[in-house]
Amino acid sequence: MATHSHQRPTRARRSVVALVAGGFALTAAALPLTACDPGVGPTTTTTTSTTVPAPALSNVLYINLQSGREDLHRVNMAFQMARGQRALGRPVTMFFNINAPELATTSLPEALKWRDNDPIKTQLAALIESGVKILVCPTCSADQGVTADQLVSGARMANPQLNAAELQPGTVTMSY
Repeated sequence: MATHSHQRPTRARRSVVALVAGGFALTAAALPLTACDPGVGPTTTTTTSTTVPAPALSNVLYINLQSGREDLHRVNMAFQMARGQRALGRPVTMFFNINAPELATTSLPEALKWRDNDPIKTQLAALIESGVKILVCPTCSADQGVTADQLVSGARMANPQLNAAELQPGTVTMSY
């Protein structure tokens, strides 16, 4: 069948997906488009629309703390961020990995601190008291010789299920 360049289809469909910012709803609509075709009368158009609510978004701040004694400035900054966000009522989870697991142990020296800030041990206790969740990487802990029974009260070894529960859509992650 030969097609001539002046012929147009009588109907064309296009899909439109829009994010409605106020309600966080995704709307998908099939919008028929009509075109004039010589010798053909008006066409009937229909529109269908489906609104699917977006999933509830997490408000958790997940701080990935990789630094340890080698960079107490970073450790202190992570603690300050956690403290500030927790004070605003935001749920905060900290994941201690790479060099950080030893910071969550009872054997950490009391005097270890960054400049004139409170000692790391004191800051960590205050974070736990305020409701910050402390998860510690078991693989990194094993590399440092840290066992679960050496962790401070309120800290616990992580596992895939614990991390998955914290890493939901909308979770904000930061790394120090």
